[in-house]
Amino acid sequence: MYGTVMTRTLKQLALAVTMALTACVSEADAADRAVQVVAYINQQYGCQKGTEEFLAKLVGTYGENLKLEIVDFGGKGKKRWRDDGMRCMGIRINGTTAVQVMDRAVSLPIRFEMPVGYQWTHAELELAVRQAIQGIAESDRASPAVSVIKVDGAWALKVGEVKVIAGLGQERAEGAIAALKAASEKPVTSESFQTRAENGAVQLLVGEQTLLTVKESDGQKAGKSVKELAGEWLAGIARCYPCLTRPFPGSNRPGRR
Repeated sequence: MYGTVMTRTLKQLALAVTMALTACVSEADAADRAVQVVAYINQQYGCQKGTEEFLAKLVGTYGENLKLEIVDFGGKGKKRWRDDGMRCMGIRINGTTAVQVMDRAVSLPIRFEMPVGYQWTHAELELAVRQAIQGIAESDRASPAVSVIKVDGAWALKVGEVKVIAGLGQERAEGAIAALKAASEKPVTSESFQTRAENGAVQLLVGEQTLLTVKESDGQKAGKSVKELAGEWLAGIARCYPCLTRPFPGSNRPGRR
């Protein structure tokens, strides 16, 4: 009787130990599989508070799949920052600031160096983290959906979730969408959009396709010159697609004017 009880007790103890070890191994495996993000930020200066908050949001979203470490190079982390070869703010994902992502059908190289807005965005940071954790989604491989929508009695283009180039007639809007769809047979980037002046008008091009011709009547209606309006239309639609040019056009290097 005593031997039977002892045997049962030992088996239960062995099972408990096995379960505890399994749990520890599982937690260790989960930690090993987690995407490692190291953010080098001067927290003493405080100018990257928005990025700190965004990183905290990512941790809340991805939980144990994301391990975040912040190195404050304005304080005790300065030596670590230097030893790691950093010279300014930067974010390493699994050991590197240089990351390749798939963004709206475009294979996009990004360096998470310098503060946000110079050569990377928060949206791109989230994309890089998500793809490191979950892989590339089918939606990442697709160009933005394009359509025409009616706004205030006229027509506009819709690219993804963004309304651009409003005040068009239906035929012009549908022609522009057809050009976008044709161009999207290849990856489209911000750089795919150009303007070309011709006979007092300005053509808005996407690749080799004519998207729209901005006429004098369009400018008069908007109270702007044809060139100015064409520039606005170009900028509006180009922002809906990934930008290859880094640093971003028009951005100033932090600390410089």
